[in-house]
Amino acid sequence: MKEKLPLGKRPEVRIVGKAPEEAKEEARKLLSALFGEYHLADMTEEMLQEIKEKELQKDRIDRDIIKAANEMINELLQQWGLQPFDIPDNNIHIIPDSLYGKIFTRMKIGDEMGATRLSQQAIFINGEFKNKDFLDYLTGLFHEICHLKGYYAEELIKNNSDSYARKGYRIGFISAFPVEKLKRIGKNPKRTIVNFLGLNEAVVSDVVNVYTKEVLLKVGNEEALKSIEQLNHEGLLEGKSYLDQLEVLEFVIKSIAEKTNLDEKVVRTLFHKAHFSGNILEIGRLVEETFGKGSFRFLGTMDSGGKSALRVLDHLQKQKRLLEKKE
Repeated sequence: MKEKLPLGKRPEVRIVGKAPEEAKEEARKLLSALFGEYHLADMTEEMLQEIKEKELQKDRIDRDIIKAANEMINELLQQWGLQPFDIPDNNIHIIPDSLYGKIFTRMKIGDEMGATRLSQQAIFINGEFKNKDFLDYLTGLFHEICHLKGYYAEELIKNNSDSYARKGYRIGFISAFPVEKLKRIGKNPKRTIVNFLGLNEAVVSDVVNVYTKEVLLKVGNEEALKSIEQLNHEGLLEGKSYLDQLEVLEFVIKSIAEKTNLDEKVVRTLFHKAHFSGNILEIGRLVEETFGKGSFRFLGTMDSGGKSALRVLDHLQKQKRLLEKKE
């Protein structure tokens, strides 16, 4: 069982690309620093000042939720033979709704409650939700911590000068098509081409759904215990922004379990583990075995919108019926 890293340290980030080893080592050092006190280093001075002036101070409830979420995920990481580590409180910023919208609505990342910026090793939470619904707030914060503790790799891309730019290459299930490969085949897209965005959000939401009760028990305050009673009566479906993606994930898990005679809990755990380990080969094999050749790549086309999820679900259902007819 691996020992937890000291606070402020994270597992080494894999760096890919044709950059020399010295440049990759510099990128690793930068990411290590970003995980500490310099995680907002690439923001403008104006934005940094605004965050410092308007950021809401964390209270005991915030700190208890962060501690409980860290502990829960670390227990899973240890079970899976992965490196446990904590997200420091300082890497999580609770900011007013107006500032949150200014930063993230324009960038179209995250949802209305929270967003994780892996390149900065930082989480931003919309403070408007803090005093509304305790359970929603806890699950939203847990969701973003799952993102930041997930697998992460970067690609170094050479600029016109001798310097290199950092780009996200793997984020949990999400994979970005390597920019250098695109350039070699004569393409220079204005935006990074990514796959498995929808699946990644579904898996993170599912992790939260499965383990929220244990996080609540770790928090242990009066509101947490009331929320457990609420869960016992109503159940939980975190990820309201990704309901269609969760439906696709549930269908895929059940179908794999039927095809392989594996227990559904085992299949679900394989998806959860892959988000944190970055090893998606086994998932790809199981999906292809269940739905046919090319189905894993098609699953990767699901984004965070509802239309793509419905299209992917329809395709996988048809593929499953076709294979069943052949058997």
